[in-house]
Amino acid sequence: MVSRRLFGLALSALLLAACPSEKAVTEAIIVIDSDLAVPDSLDELVIEVSGPEGRMESATATLGGEQAPLPRTLTLVQGSGPTGPYTVVARGRQGGGDVVSRTARFSFVPEESVVILMHLVEACIGQDCGANQTCTERGCQSVDRSDLFVWTGVPPRLGETPDAGLPDAGTPDDGSVPTDACTEELCNDADDDCDGEVDEGFDLATDPFNCGGCGNLCVFRNGDGECTGGECVVTACDPGFDDCVAGNDGCETDVRMDEANCGACGNACSPPRDICCNSECRPNCN
Repeated sequence: MVSRRLFGLALSALLLAACPSEKAVTEAIIVIDSDLAVPDSLDELVIEVSGPEGRMESATATLGGEQAPLPRTLTLVQGSGPTGPYTVVARGRQGGGDVVSRTARFSFVPEESVVILMHLVEACIGQDCGANQTCTERGCQSVDRSDLFVWTGVPPRLGETPDAGLPDAGTPDDGSVPTDACTEELCNDADDDCDGEVDEGFDLATDPFNCGGCGNLCVFRNGDGECTGGECVVTACDPGFDDCVAGNDGCETDVRMDEANCGACGNACSPPRDICCNSECRPNCN
């Protein structure tokens, strides 16, 4: 059986950190981040967890306003019974309707706290990956997770690479499928489908999941963009934001209140004489 820390508390069920424990516990921390604008494109998260016995529980969190920002986390603690497999479905919603979803199937690692990334990205909206596949920040991948990471106390954000994973993590291997069996081609510098070609079907010049190289995800926070010539290029920023810092982080700067970039990139105020208020350098915000 799985106990769900803070399941049932609805609006506060998804928190920012797990509670520390002196005793080694067997737990999985679900982490959700997104490049979708909150709350205009995403105003609610729903997580559904189903165990091997078929029982399903869920947790809901509201986004926007005075609610905690992304990323959000939910801690699942394994109690008595089997360690898995468990199925997790994360849904991003807006106005009461589903916008994007993602699925993962995993097993607990005894006496370990592991991270399961369930980031919801704009590029997955409307994507149909087929049976036993799910859309991720790296394109369509298997729902069976073998990339579980050690929980450090800080939830990894979209676009970040977590600390090294755990050996033998993921769903158990029953030996029915050889480890070198041919599978659907992935962008991973390997010939997954055994046709003599590597990473065919992936256009690294235009693929936002693999822009310029496998696994290089374009993240356009607070704006829009595209993969052009193997580079992530911001094409437009949401009102109040701009792309003032080099790197694959989208429109990261809030020019409404950034004193170094007030109203526009490079437009610096002169504190303490002036501060940035609503994109203008002023003596005060009154």
